[in-house]
Amino acid sequence: MTRASLPAVTCPHCSGRTTIRTSSPVSPLTREVRYRCENDECGHVFAADLSIIRTLVPSARPNPAIKLSLANQNLVGARKRPANDDERTPANDDVPDVAQVQNMIPDPG
Repeated sequence: MTRASLPAVTCPHCSGRTTIRTSSPVSPLTREVRYRCENDECGHVFAADLSIIRTLVPSARPNPAIKLSLANQNLVGARKRPANDDERTPANDDVPDVAQVQNMIPDPG
């Protein structure tokens, strides 16, 4: 993993930019990343864990030693229907409601 591919993190104390100093593997699913605040008045140095937490799309070459939960099935792969394929009646539908229809029926009396 290169430094450029690790996520940017702001300093938890001064919200300044940080620089990745080093990173090292902790396990196949976790890396420890060490950051240094670029604000000279702060200079905070801290460690953060970068962890793989779940699978979004299963691997074509899975490692049997790695056990990750699969993300919500609605998010994985192609959707069963388009996201905008909504079955609700639109708010601007011109179909009259029941009260309007009843008012249109002539009174038999």
